[in-house]
Amino acid sequence: MKMNWIAGLPEGWRLFRIGWRKNRVMVASGVSALVCFIILAFVLLTFKASGSHDSKAIAAALSWCFFIYHLALVYLVVPINVASSMTEEWKLKTWVFQQTTPQRGAHLALGKLLGGPADIYLAVLAVLPFLLVSFLVSPYSFADFVLGYLMTLLISLFLSAIILYVSTLSDQMKRG
Repeated sequence: MKMNWIAGLPEGWRLFRIGWRKNRVMVASGVSALVCFIILAFVLLTFKASGSHDSKAIAAALSWCFFIYHLALVYLVVPINVASSMTEEWKLKTWVFQQTTPQRGAHLALGKLLGGPADIYLAVLAVLPFLLVSFLVSPYSFADFVLGYLMTLLISLFLSAIILYVSTLSDQMKRG
């Protein structure tokens, strides 16, 4: 299967190269994994302190904690990074130049949407094994996990698109 639509997004590839610097990638995924281990320790210590030994309750609590952390990454950090990538483009005065290239506006916007938060995507992927294992041992079904995960990703892309649209409108109002 050819993926010509990816080759048509040079803006996305440029932002991926900028965002996937080795240091930023290691820090983002390392901090995310560290937060997951802290969540794991906190939940286990809480259940130990309460005297509860119900493994299904522990697994359910872990799956919800990891899911909430995942929601925070996907709903807050990804849209904020998309907005900051646009702000950076305006500060460097490269956005106007990019609009004069033969690239369609949709390709530029999709490149900002997919390429801006490149290092955060790895942080989200670092949470995925914790989230997956906790859901597999919890009383929830795998279908709930897959549907919830897809829903969060789609809502995150929608929020990022809205933020990108609003930031572009505000820039156009400033320029007159």
